[in-house]
Amino acid sequence: MWRLCLDSRVSLVVLGFVAATLAAGCSVDESVNPAPRCGDAGTCAAPLVCHRGFCVEDARGPCIDGMSEPCWEGDGAELADVGACRNGVRACVGGVRGLCLNQVRPTAEICNGVDDDCDRVIDEFTDEACDTGLFGACAAGTPVCQGGLVVCAPTTASMRETCNAIDDDCDGQVDEPLDITAPCYPGGTQGCVLGAGAYACEGVCAAGMTRCAAGGGAECVGAVPPLSATDATCDGTDDDCDGAIDEDCSCTAGAMQDCYGGPAGTDGIGRCRSGTQTCAGGHFGDCVGETRPEVETCANPRADDDCDGMVDDVAGLGASCLATGVSGVCVDGVLACTSADAPTCSPRIVPGTQPESCNGVDDDCDGMVDDGFDLLNDRANCGICGRACGAVELCSLGACCASGTVSCGGVCLDVQSDPSNCGMCGNSCGGGTCCGGRCADLASSVTDCGMCGRSCGGSQTCTNGLCCMAGNTGCGGACVNTQADATNCGACGTVCRSPNRDCCAGSCGRC
Repeated sequence: MWRLCLDSRVSLVVLGFVAATLAAGCSVDESVNPAPRCGDAGTCAAPLVCHRGFCVEDARGPCIDGMSEPCWEGDGAELADVGACRNGVRACVGGVRGLCLNQVRPTAEICNGVDDDCDRVIDEFTDEACDTGLFGACAAGTPVCQGGLVVCAPTTASMRETCNAIDDDCDGQVDEPLDITAPCYPGGTQGCVLGAGAYACEGVCAAGMTRCAAGGGAECVGAVPPLSATDATCDGTDDDCDGAIDEDCSCTAGAMQDCYGGPAGTDGIGRCRSGTQTCAGGHFGDCVGETRPEVETCANPRADDDCDGMVDDVAGLGASCLATGVSGVCVDGVLACTSADAPTCSPRIVPGTQPESCNGVDDDCDGMVDDGFDLLNDRANCGICGRACGAVELCSLGACCASGTVSCGGVCLDVQSDPSNCGMCGNSCGGGTCCGGRCADLASSVTDCGMCGRSCGGSQTCTNGLCCMAGNTGCGGACVNTQADATNCGACGTVCRSPNRDCCAGSCGRC
């Protein structure tokens, strides 16, 4: 409880005096001081101003009639002109400063492209996690402002599937083999060497394919290592996968045999052909005339270079990948032969070839989600895609509202009559009445006197809600001359009693 360090008969009337009193360590007792409290709203009836919770006279002295000045009531004056915050305007009428009108104070931040809370940051939101409704790694998200609405954006983008027991490409399947197959060969084993995305193998050795093992991790399936440590069998094949054929076997000089140093099963397939070798000095020489498999590349189209029975089966060709330099659904790519020897990632959907749909996805790959759909006003997609308003409802700022109402902070209100949102959201009449979307003082407005739409005619003025001729005042439902009416002398309700029963020029006495 505040206490005043002065006699209770002293009124708190001058701002400078109040400031000096408080600076001196004094406090104010509201129960003994006549100054009314202005509270958190910081509003006072003219000509008083709010200072430290009390309504006091303005120490700046009289003002010039017709002039106006900027004003800010309450704390936070330094926020004026920051973000949405704005100073109000105080007009001078009859030498007295009026109320501070149209001041815009900080409000809670909403997704509207405006710094509502005046902290110099636009549309900031918490980093709390949210569920995107997508599959796998894309399910976890964070709230972001997009198209005037708060949406849940994935914190992890879709990427090519790997063997990790996670749905990396967000398609609802975990470690699906068709997306992650890749050639493989046991490490540290002679016979195959990786190059250009595939393995080049000698002799009977062959690469296998990578598959995801249960519970994560990868395993190499189908690889063929060397059949023996030496090539001592004279069979025309390279059993130890060292690039030489039957170099360790004994033979008769001049003997000849068919030979083939490629993997088993590839001779006679595609471009591969066997050759011949001749025995000299007890050992077979080089294999002459053979064609072994080579790594399949994009540089030799329409040919089976690796002799597996398939033309242009370049390693990785057709596998899923993430395309760069594009956005939206076009990020989903496929490895294809373009101008390079090795496949490059190309979008499955070419940007601009697919129309945008209202589905929370960037379908046309222009970097914007659901562009072209007005989620703030579209009755078929109000607030979110697919939410349709009822037959008698309209979409207002993302909310389905009955006809004649608009959405203010997610609540449908009649701005034609709501005094807190008169004509537009957030426009408060400050205790007045909202008449058809405009603020009116029914006690004094000549166009809305006593009730909305009732105008005073001719030379009448509106006083206390009544249309009265000039010189009269509305008192108790009737227009009276307070200069001569003994029951309302000088002011409504002032009754002249004996012995001064007459009202003379607004004062009780004998005329």
